[in-house]
Amino acid sequence: MDMSRSVAITVATVAAAVLLALPLGAGAHGVGSKDYTTTIDSIEPKGLPIEARMVGGDQLRIENVGDEELTVCGYLSECEPYARLGPEGVFVNENSAAYYANLDAVQYGEVPDDAGKGPAKWVRVRREPAFFQYHDHRVHWMGGATLPPGVDKSSSDRQKVTDAKVDLRYGDTPVTIRATLYYVGGASFIDRYGEYILTGVALLLMLLVFVRDARRRRRARPKVDVAELPQLQGAID
Repeated sequence: MDMSRSVAITVATVAAAVLLALPLGAGAHGVGSKDYTTTIDSIEPKGLPIEARMVGGDQLRIENVGDEELTVCGYLSECEPYARLGPEGVFVNENSAAYYANLDAVQYGEVPDDAGKGPAKWVRVRREPAFFQYHDHRVHWMGGATLPPGVDKSSSDRQKVTDAKVDLRYGDTPVTIRATLYYVGGASFIDRYGEYILTGVALLLMLLVFVRDARRRRRARPKVDVAELPQLQGAID
């Protein structure tokens, strides 16, 4: 394969990777949409071995890096045990209202009348590491294409939609993750997708440097005169 064809294939591969990196929800609303973003503001009380962050803009990722068991509470006023993360792995309670509510990422799933009655039904979903990633309906926009009250679609400013909180239990200690949901749908194309564009440009620049160095090394290779090959072979023998 010649150098030009190799470069063309590599450039196409990089371009495809950048396009795939763009969010699938571009131009959509609600779950998976770049019109909304959620920030994790705090984990209270401070100092606990718990980490939380948003993934893909609408999924909450909670990780327990300590030795005590961490329970993720469901949507009921009391802490309905929905998931637990600990040394034995990550488990989901399939006999909880939250389990059924989260089966649908766009809206609250249909919850059977007997959900939550009787003992918990713990099903292990991961052994390690002890993290749980899911669509928590408290931290992303559930209104679909309907704009939140008070939001100005024509404004490029980041606009606060609501405060959110997710309750946990670390051992016997109540824990709260506090977050803020923002509308950013009025932001410019560069504001919303600039990070992806910069990533693509950086990859292309790295590719160009690699190709330039490869060509230099190719030109710097010593050329052997074919007529000298028998003499060289005789010297080796």
